[in-house]
Amino acid sequence: MQQINAGYTLFILMKARRTLLMLALLASVLSAGAQVVERTFYVDFGQNNVANQGYKTVGADKNGHYWNNIFGKGTAAPDKAYPQTISLVTSSNTTTDCSLQLSSRFSTNGYTNGGLQNPSASLLGDLAIESATQDYIFLEGGQDYGVIHFKGLDLSKGYRFYMFGSRTATDTRAALFDLTGENCWREEMAMSGSGIGNGGYNGNNNNVLTSDLIFPDKSGNIDLTIIKKTSGIMVYLNCMKIEEVSGVERPNQELVLTQKMYFDFGETSNGTRGHQTTGTDANGNKWNNVSSGSSSSNAVAANKTISVKNSEGSSTGARFIVGEKTYTNGIDAGGNNNPTEEDLGDLAIKTATEDYVFIDNGDVRSFKLTKLNVDHCYRFFIYGSRNHTDNRATLYNIKGQQTWTGGQTTSGSNIGGEDYNGNLRNILQSDYIYPDKSGNIVITYQRVFGMAHISAMRIEEFEGGTRPEEPLEFSSLLLSGNAEDVTFKSLGSNLYEAFARLEAGSFNLSGTVDGETIN
Repeated sequence: MQQINAGYTLFILMKARRTLLMLALLASVLSAGAQVVERTFYVDFGQNNVANQGYKTVGADKNGHYWNNIFGKGTAAPDKAYPQTISLVTSSNTTTDCSLQLSSRFSTNGYTNGGLQNPSASLLGDLAIESATQDYIFLEGGQDYGVIHFKGLDLSKGYRFYMFGSRTATDTRAALFDLTGENCWREEMAMSGSGIGNGGYNGNNNNVLTSDLIFPDKSGNIDLTIIKKTSGIMVYLNCMKIEEVSGVERPNQELVLTQKMYFDFGETSNGTRGHQTTGTDANGNKWNNVSSGSSSSNAVAANKTISVKNSEGSSTGARFIVGEKTYTNGIDAGGNNNPTEEDLGDLAIKTATEDYVFIDNGDVRSFKLTKLNVDHCYRFFIYGSRNHTDNRATLYNIKGQQTWTGGQTTSGSNIGGEDYNGNLRNILQSDYIYPDKSGNIVITYQRVFGMAHISAMRIEEFEGGTRPEEPLEFSSLLLSGNAEDVTFKSLGSNLYEAFARLEAGSFNLSGTVDGETIN
């Protein structure tokens, strides 16, 4: 029996018959004495000085802090906050090279529509500024994902995010906040619900979501993706504080990039639908093409196998296999025909972004990478877009030794900016993924609503890391002791998450592996 304090979470991945177990008891210990907050940024999201709806936070607040403002274009309520970029000033009003880019279309509203009035400093600390909490940006019912980029960050520093979202409503409205840079973090925040706040308030008035330290990627960027917990609801972000912290070690320094692989999904050669990316692109990179192989066909056959080459055109030994028959389109059907390096970096190659593969039904389709190096890890960068007013979002699962999940909005009214209805600048970036013990990684994708799209992808391969130990596979599993009832959530493919809240006291986890009982 093992003693454990209340508050730890038992995380179990279970598979039918052969049960896959992962037990993570996470306790983060920070050497606070070595850490220094170098700069602090405050951001007020909401209305554009609209009477009875919400105001920018201008000048020093009651704590002496200066704020940055992201707001709607006009003075309506609700209004639209189109993609925009602002340079960030610090809490002392010092200009910086850091910037915030609202990379999806959000809507704005506030004050008389449920924004938090009279915030309490005892509950929200220095975010309790009424002009910041009384209004908000939000995702409308048909938009399940929203993205905010932070750029120009210091690679030697870590960044801690404090996020607050609230609107009064009796129904439950919650979202996952996903931060991705060199490392990843995800946590849930409830914004609305009957009595969820302090004093029975029907909104969040007391919970500031605080992240781990997130380190910028190698380009100095951190992405925040807001993901609805339940499709079709509305979710909110009122304000935010960001601390830049020194005296911390950047993760993954042992990883060395060995090669890159580029994939163009779409047409073979069709003047109205799209083309393969052949030869060497403007950045000196060579591409793999996932297409039908025929100018007259837009159907990629199931089990089509591609020998993967890297960006230099050399064989990697890996294979890319199309799981199920899939279809392609592009150019005149809403492909991104004018990509820019500022938006998409080295994926901004017209022949790659102008066309795509798509799903227009409830199917789950897949691609499989085989013959990968099991001692190397891989990171995936996926871009999907179609210029169309329908709200369209795609859910991706990348499964190797572990499973990573992410989503992307590819289409929607003004989603790429005013008068552009496709994704122009959001690239979905995965965590580092090791192949399974057979050298495979499987990518599955499906529509959340509307249609699903993939236009282009980059895969980066790294050596120098330590492959995690293979998880034990149990044929039976028993949890006993003081744990509360276990809650199961299906992840698909007979894979489940099980969460058990543990009371103070003891618990015992026992199972059978190859006929042997392990406690």
